Amino acid sequence: MTLAKVVVFVLSTVVVSKAFAQNATVGTDVNNGLDIKTNNITAMTINTSQNVGIGGAASAEKLTITGNVALATANSKFTGATGLTFESTGDTYGTVRLNMQNRNGVNGAMFEQAGSVDLVDFVFKGLTNQRNIRYE
Repeated sequence: MTLAKVVVFVLSTVVVSKAFAQNATVGTDVNNGLDIKTNNITAMTINTSQNVGIGGAASAEKLTITGNVALATANSKFTGATGLTFESTGDTYGTVRLNMQNRNGVNGAMFEQAGSVDLVDFVFKGLTNQRNIRYE
């Protein structure tokens, strides 16, 4: 006998297994989020806005990941329809952004300092030396 889908739930020491001939559904029927835990620690959360947080992160965006992300395939991509922004908010001098876009007067890369100090550093680092360019 071939089973199309098998879902296994572990409740303490009780294992409940159910075979499904079609797609299985895991979720809530009321306005509550869904936590997925390992070792009784929340590994992933889907909130009531369908935002996903991984690594214990509460998510205000469609996807928030706490920790590093590894793209292990060749030619990995991040894509955006009108632009792509990488943002770092934990720096001493405030938020810094790298915007890749082809609109609003910028065709290429725009480095933006959105913090308290009006400066942007460009660092070129090789194996044995480093060169900096600073715009203030």
